[in-house]
Amino acid sequence: MSFEIQVCNPAIRDRSGEERESLSSAMIAVFPAFTEDAYMVWNWVPVRINYNSDLSVMLEDVLLMLSAVLESDRGSHVASFGASTFLATWSLQWTPSTLTVGAAWSSIAGSYEDLLNSRPRLELPRAEFLGEWKSLLKMVLTATDSSGITIEQQDQVADLRRLEAAIPSVGRVYQGQEPGTASDW
Repeated sequence: MSFEIQVCNPAIRDRSGEERESLSSAMIAVFPAFTEDAYMVWNWVPVRINYNSDLSVMLEDVLLMLSAVLESDRGSHVASFGASTFLATWSLQWTPSTLTVGAAWSSIAGSYEDLLNSRPRLELPRAEFLGEWKSLLKMVLTATDSSGITIEQQDQVADLRRLEAAIPSVGRVYQGQEPGTASDW
């Protein structure tokens, strides 16, 4: 089984002086629709995550999912991702050391949901699952901070910062690197 997230090097628009209500809306303003995407590798299958149209819709659910996994040594959580090109439901269960995800994929850019649904289960160390998300969260923070955009709902930004800081290490793709600057990507 494999699970990795590669953040790539998306373009970041200058939004100095612009104000947006939510983190989601800010992401749409900061990341152009046509720039490099992030890629998630799910059981050896690459899944595109567009920062503008996918992650902007998914981010709140990602933060809820990561918060649940971080806040309890044992538990379960159902995450529903509602972006039109990343439409999936994940059922997570975890212990202090292991995390299992059962996924039902409904719509993916490229229309290969059947391939993903033929490999619906992931089992990996809990710390590795969390670490794969750290660089993606850091990319969102770096982009929104460097763009100069103002986000009215600061509680969302505070949650994002808290979760990114709570994850102790980055995933496999970025091991040995400190995420957060363009030269790292």
